[in-house]
Amino acid sequence: MNFRPLDFSDLPLVHKWLNTSHVKRWYSKKAMSYEETYAKYKPYILKKNGIDGFVAWYHDTPIGYVQYFPATSFYKLNTLKHPKLKKAAGLDMFIGEELYLGRGLSRKLIQSFLSTVVAHEYSYCVVDPEVDNLIAKKAYMGVCFKKIDKVHTCEGETHEIFMSPLLRKFVNQVRQDTKKSHPTNKRKLILKNV
Repeated sequence: MNFRPLDFSDLPLVHKWLNTSHVKRWYSKKAMSYEETYAKYKPYILKKNGIDGFVAWYHDTPIGYVQYFPATSFYKLNTLKHPKLKKAAGLDMFIGEELYLGRGLSRKLIQSFLSTVVAHEYSYCVVDPEVDNLIAKKAYMGVCFKKIDKVHTCEGETHEIFMSPLLRKFVNQVRQDTKKSHPTNKRKLILKNV
């Protein structure tokens, strides 16, 4: 899994993904025009609002979108109750290409993105799937995220907050798993995840 910073040339594809039924249900929430997509993602591309967006590539195919940001800037959670939030990134992601759904790629995307991008800046990661989004919750729990809280949005939705383990520990675990699953090619694969 590779990640390329979001660019203006990616916006037609992101626009297409945002309007697929599975992405609309949990992520975009409504049909979006290309103009709305452009207005929303332009600040991400220009690095003007603290959100860094990326297109996720599986082999040579763009399959989804992932973004990260300082958790304390976007989550209204008590940092006294959850002090790790001060060192945490928030993360949002989706698989946009329907042909790649149901293949376990969300877990691979999360693991790879945390180890290759987020762990360089943050010690923890936080996600906030909706309570009913069982597929997303299963993917996050499958890579060791633990539920820490529940929040209610101004739109009347309930989201559960999950936090990753210490990312340094998480990256080491990914390296160990890589060694076990690919012993003959371990050096090459491990370096790829650093």
